[in-house]
Amino acid sequence: MGMNTEQRRKAVKKNHATMFGHSVLLDSVRSGWARTWCEQQFGKRYEAVDNEQGRWACFWAGRDHPSHYRFHFADDQDRMWFVLRWS
Repeated sequence: MGMNTEQRRKAVKKNHATMFGHSVLLDSVRSGWARTWCEQQFGKRYEAVDNEQGRWACFWAGRDHPSHYRFHFADDQDRMWFVLRWS
């Protein structure tokens, strides 16, 4: 028996939390510039539909924070650089 939509959403969220244990919430106004900065600093981002593994990812923060994006980092040092630049 397959998973329903809510179960799939929770499984994806858990997978991202495991892969990228360090995250930062950022408003949507600055998120585009921040994504460009992350690509320049850390390389290509992780994408759920791509087999390549990036050091960082960016996803919409969801219904709880609809005007924000959550940036996830595999390394706490990368997260700290992001915080110093964008907070």
